[in-house]
Amino acid sequence: MSSGYVFDLGEMPARTGDRARFVERAKITLAEALRSNLDHFPLRSAVGLTIFYVHRSNSGDLDNMFRTLLPIVIDVLAPPIEDRHPWIAAELLAELSDRKFAVSPGQTGVQFIEAVSLAMDRDPEFPPGTLMLVLSNGMRHESWWNTAESYMDKQARSDYREPY
Repeated sequence: MSSGYVFDLGEMPARTGDRARFVERAKITLAEALRSNLDHFPLRSAVGLTIFYVHRSNSGDLDNMFRTLLPIVIDVLAPPIEDRHPWIAAELLAELSDRKFAVSPGQTGVQFIEAVSLAMDRDPEFPPGTLMLVLSNGMRHESWWNTAESYMDKQARSDYREPY
């Protein structure tokens, strides 16, 4: 959660009437990150989009959450289609971030989407129904699960030691 690319969006809307409040909260959360975290924004590379959802018994459809969140991410954070070098001048980066200039219709800087439902019981920080939006490098060719599984396999081997 300490990464500048993880966003706690609060509780996923349970009813249709809650959707408008959720959308507004998501827009505000992402816009605030854009304004306050200059080390991470504007985005300089295409991104992957992951939703982590803390499972609850009457859980919603995570596929529909992508339909809700994807346009917000594209509109507010404007991920570029092509990677931008870290030393690009701020003025040129601002010009390239202009939505009309950077993206043609039908194109986005979101390279993949994935959803993960978490079974976290009694966590006061993330109660059931919590939705977290995570941006990662769009060039990642391995899912979060493959990465986690590889890590757990290495930890399970008694002869494995973390390199220093």
